[in-house]
Amino acid sequence: MQTPSVFRSALLLSLLMLLLQGCDRWPADPRDSLDAAIERGSLKVGVVANPPWVSGTNSDAPRGLESQLVTQFARELGMTVEWSTDGVEEQIEALKSFQLDLLIGGFTASNPWKTEVGNTFPYYVERVLVGSKGTPPTTIDGETVSILPHTVLVPLLRDHKAISDIRETLENSPYPVAAAQWQLGGLGLNSSEIELLKHKHVLLTPPGENALLMELERFLFRNRDEQQLSARLWQEMQP
Repeated sequence: MQTPSVFRSALLLSLLMLLLQGCDRWPADPRDSLDAAIERGSLKVGVVANPPWVSGTNSDAPRGLESQLVTQFARELGMTVEWSTDGVEEQIEALKSFQLDLLIGGFTASNPWKTEVGNTFPYYVERVLVGSKGTPPTTIDGETVSILPHTVLVPLLRDHKAISDIRETLENSPYPVAAAQWQLGGLGLNSSEIELLKHKHVLLTPPGENALLMELERFLFRNRDEQQLSARLWQEMQP
């Protein structure tokens, strides 16, 4: 006669076997995304120019941090990259219809197509902070803060009761500077904890979970070193 503990163990083993039989592969990948790409020997990647994430639209070898990451990912899988340089709306449609494996261009998790396509987890969080040469400020109330033109920082600084100093370059500014943390580091400035904006950067993928997305996210997780990514972003902005 079986003891209660032996009976429970046998029951748990039976349940585990049933679960394994019903889950041949996770996640569901009806299009065999990873196997198809490996068999093809290439990743089909759309690019949208947005320095320093993607620079230029050279179909042979676009520059930028995300172009580098995708090339490295493909190389690790023994593949090349087929770059596509169509308009963003056309490439979103291609992604939705599984004609592209990825779309890169400095997209964030709050992109306008987030309900239509998929995306990776945020591989890099870009914080826009205030920095300075010496001890970083604890407040910018009434202070003048330098920013680059064509940004959305003027109203955000106004909310902090700061005065915007718009200039073509942030180098040698006599005032505190508001910029992405990677830019502050490149300029040799010390970052404060005054955060104006935060962008969670992702790569866009076809809708739904699949094996290629999981493999890509494993790669991004292994290469998520924030200091290294920040240095590469700064390098991409240099002439």
